[in-house]
Order: sequence, then structure tokens, then C-alpha cells
Amino acid sequence: MRRHFASFIVMALSRNFRTTYYKTLGVPVVQHIVDVEASFAALLSERVVNVPQLVKLALELGITPNYRARAWLLLAGVLPPYPALWDFALRERCAMFHDVVGAAQVLQTKDVGNSDSDSEEDADEADVAGGVYYDFMELLADDDDHGDHGDAMTGGGGSEDPASHEALRRLVHLHRTYWQEIAAPDTPLLRGMEDPRFLRGVARVVCAVLPHESERFWCFTRVLELFHDGLELVDPVVSLRALYNTQVADFELLFLRTLDAKRRRLTADAPLSSLQILKTGMHEEDYGRRR
Repeated sequence: MRRHFASFIVMALSRNFRTTYYKTLGVPVVQHIVDVEASFAALLSERVVNVPQLVKLALELGITPNYRARAWLLLAGVLPPYPALWDFALRERCAMFHDVVGAAQVLQTKDVGNSDSDSEEDADEADVAGGVYYDFMELLADDDDHGDHGDAMTGGGGSEDPASHEALRRLVHLHRTYWQEIAAPDTPLLRGMEDPRFLRGVARVVCAVLPHESERFWCFTRVLELFHDGLELVDPVVSLRALYNTQVADFELLFLRTLDAKRRRLTADAPLSSLQILKTGMHEEDYGRRR
């Protein structure tokens, strides 16, 4: 049954390509109807999800709202490509999030960029005297109130109400504390970490898609890591400013294009790396013989 659905997806994508090609030649074609829901259901129910195929399907047809949360967690690397492990992985991520929050509560520095102004531009320029500390422990209470994370696995979306300005700032500051004090204290900041409006723009979209604080944090973290060295690979080039107030659909397209561009780069570099290793081994062997 699963093989049948997988074949259906491949046929649908191939048919979509042929349809586009025929249209460029001026040949009249009949558009075939593709059951997008069934396509994602089939692909995500495989024993091992084919992530490159998932990216291709999402780029061709778009991710349906019912599968958006699950697909984002998988594509961002928060979840492994093994559906049987998803519940376990989310529990482990949640436990790790609790540890991060507990440590960040102690290690955080003041957020001197905070402001009560309704204008984000004014908030960015404001330098509140003394700065602000956040109560990160509130995030654990909010996460526990939601119960388990089953809705992410069954297609549940994010919060119906948009995240408040303070909630976005808190998520951004939590990540900054995590990156600077826990994960990578001796490394440079990721691209965009000095641009608060870019960070809040990413946080806003992530919070709109995912319902739980731990899911939001890990997805936000992985997306920033992806954009750090992947955004420059997208053609045409996209500036950080374009993500200040982007909508979910537009952000998702850029997210997918970045994943695809990075995968293509890694695939292109793989043969060169193998050849370099082979040459290095041959050189060392020849050097040993000469000695």
C-alpha cells in the first residue's frame, strides 16, 4: 500500500513537470488533479521518510495546513526521519528544553533592547535603562498546560492568537542566551543574530505554525542555523529584511528553497570530497613507500 502511494507521488510530480514543459511549448494540456493530502499522508507514513522527496513534493504542491507542523519539525531536523521514533524524540526534546530554560534563567543577561512601544522600529532603537530580565520558567508552565505533543503528529497547527511582542522577544532572548552561554559560547553569532527584526520575524512565523514552546524553540534554533550558511545559496539572493514581516506561506517557500539549495550543494560537494580523500590516501601511501 505504501509503495503504491509512493509511486503515486512520483507520478504526480513527474506529471506536474511534463505539464509545465508542454505549456512552455504552447501545447494545450489537461491539468490533472493531485490529492495533496493523500500525497503527504503517504510520504509521512513510510517507515523511513524520504526527506529529499518531501522537500520536492512541498516545493511542487505546497504543504497542506494539516501537515505543516509535522513537516516543519521534520525538515528542520527537530524530528528524525523515522515516524516510529517521533513521540520519543519529542519527549526528549521537551526534556532538553526544560534543561535549557533552567540554565538560561540563571545565565541570561539583560535584554537592553526591550521596550513597551507598539512600534517595532521604536522598540529597536530604545535602550531601556537597566534592561530587562525574562522569567523563562513561565515557558515550562505554558508547555505543560498543553499536555502531550500529539497534535504536532496529527497535524495540529500553532496558536490561533498571534504571539505577543513580548513573547517573541522572550523567545529570541532565550535563543541568544542558549547560543552564547550554553551551545556555542566561544563561536561567532549566527547570521542575523544582530538583527532583532529579522529574529522576531522568524519567531513570529514559527510561533504561528507550532503550538508548543519546546517545539517553537528547537525549530527556531534549527531554522536560524539553516539560514546562517544556506540563505546565501538561494537564487535570487534574499535579504534578511525580506523576512521582517513575511507571511507563513512566503516564509515556508524560502525555507524549502534554502533546504533544497543546501542539499544540492552538499550533493555536489560529495564526489569532490570523496575524490580528495582518495587522492590524499594515495599520496600518503606513495609517501610511505618512498620512506
